Parts: sequence; structure tokens; C-alpha cells
Amino acid sequence: MDINSDSAEAYIREIIPNLKKEGFRINDNVAYKNQHFEYIAKKTSLEIDKSGFVTTAYLFSILPSISRESLQEFSKIAFKYTTRKVGRFIWPRSLFYSIVCFPVAIVNHIDTDVAHFIQNNVRKHWAACEMPVIYSLESRELYYFELTPFWGKFYWEQMRTTICYMLLPRIP
Repeated sequence: MDINSDSAEAYIREIIPNLKKEGFRINDNVAYKNQHFEYIAKKTSLEIDKSGFVTTAYLFSILPSISRESLQEFSKIAFKYTTRKVGRFIWPRSLFYSIVCFPVAIVNHIDTDVAHFIQNNVRKHWAACEMPVIYSLESRELYYFELTPFWGKFYWEQMRTTICYMLLPRIP
């Protein structure tokens, strides 16, 4: 099934103002390794509740389809891009500095296997978070990690709230 690029672009056009309003810098049409990102939104700020500076990045790609494997590969490349190109700071991660990466895959349809997978699996990193998100044009819903690991309950709830606030289209 081909992606409805008009609908995907319309979704992104609704989201970009949310990100700009929150102080994110936007780059468009970025290629890294074998991945194309339609838009990358990035911001570094001092966040006391996270004990220091945090670089947050949203990396948007329009994909014709998504599987477990392609989701993992997309997320891995987005995280590498964030840590190597966006999250460059004056001191190393964990020393009052962390990275939060939200790779956002925009697809026409998500099957139940992939939805279950993304809702129940997340990669763990030292002083960084890689939390992939899928936006389905068909259902107009976001899919992301829904579990709460024992450590970091507050952080996971906060990230899910942030995902919904930043990535759901706002009704005027």
C-alpha cells in the first residue's frame, strides 16, 4: 500500500507549529545513512526535574509500511543521528546531561503485531531515551511504549504526556 503523502504532509504541517511554539529548531529534508527524515525538531534546555541539560529531538519520516524490523532499524538510525549530530554538548551524557530521541514514523496503516510490539518494547541507553512513535494516518492514532519500568516511573509518564501533547493534532 502506498503512503498517502498528502495526508502525511498535512499531519506534519499541523505538528510543526506545536514544536516551534515550544522552542524547537526545525530542519527539513535530512538524509543520514540510508534514512530520510522529512523534518527534525531539536532543542536543548535546562530541565531541573531531569537534573541538568536535556537535548530532545523528534525525527519524522514518512514510510510506506512498518514492520518490527523496519521500526527497530528506523529507530536505531534516528537515535544514532541524534547522539552524533544533534546531541553534541560540552560534556558527556550522564554528567548533568541527557538525550531524549523520539523517532516518529508516519504510515498509512499499522498492524496489530507492530502495535503490540511498540507498546511493549523499548531500547534502554545510558543517560538517554530512544522512544519510537508511530502515527497511523488510517486510525489517526499514536502508538508508543506504554509500559512503566520500575525505575523511572515519573520519566516514562512524562514522556508519554509529552508525546501526546506534541504529536497529536490540536483541534481548533
